Amino acid sequence: MSFFVRFGRTAPEPEGRLQRMQTRAAGMSAGMTERFGPSAQQAREMATQRVMGAREWSAPQLDRAAQYVEQELGPRVSAMLAAGARRIEPPRTGRRMRNIVIGILAVVGMAAVGGMLLTRWNAMHGMGEGDVVQPEQLESVPPRAEHEPAGSMRRGDRADRRA
Repeated sequence: MSFFVRFGRTAPEPEGRLQRMQTRAAGMSAGMTERFGPSAQQAREMATQRVMGAREWSAPQLDRAAQYVEQELGPRVSAMLAAGARRIEPPRTGRRMRNIVIGILAVVGMAAVGGMLLTRWNAMHGMGEGDVVQPEQLESVPPRAEHEPAGSMRRGDRADRRA
C-alpha cells in the first residue's frame, strides 16, 4: 500500500516535482558559493602545499629505491636467475668426444692427402728419364755400390781412412 493512498493524498506529478527541486537547488547553490567559496579556496591552497610537500619527500625516496634496485637487488636477481637456468638446463650430450674424433679424422685425412700430394710431386720432379726402372729390369740389374749412403762406413773403411 502506498504512502499517499494511506493518508488520502494523490502522488505528485513527477515533472512538476523535478522542476521545483531544480529551481530550489539553483537558489541554494548561489548562496552556497558565497558561503563556502573562501573556505574552498583555502582548502585548494592547502592541498597544493601538501601535494608539493609529498612530492619533495617522495622524489629522494624513489631515487634511493632506484639506486638500490640497480646496484644491489638487480645483480642478486640476475645471479639467482642464472643459477636457476644452470640447474634446469638439460645435460649436454657427448659432443666433446664426437668433436675429438672428428678432429682426429680430419688431421689423419689431411696427412693422407698431404702424403699423396708429396708423393705425386716427388714422382713428377724428383726422377729423371734414366732413373725409372721397369719391372723386368729389377731381376737382371745387380745393386750398385755407388748408391750406398755416405754415412755408413764399415770398420775396415775407418782404418783405411786413418792411415
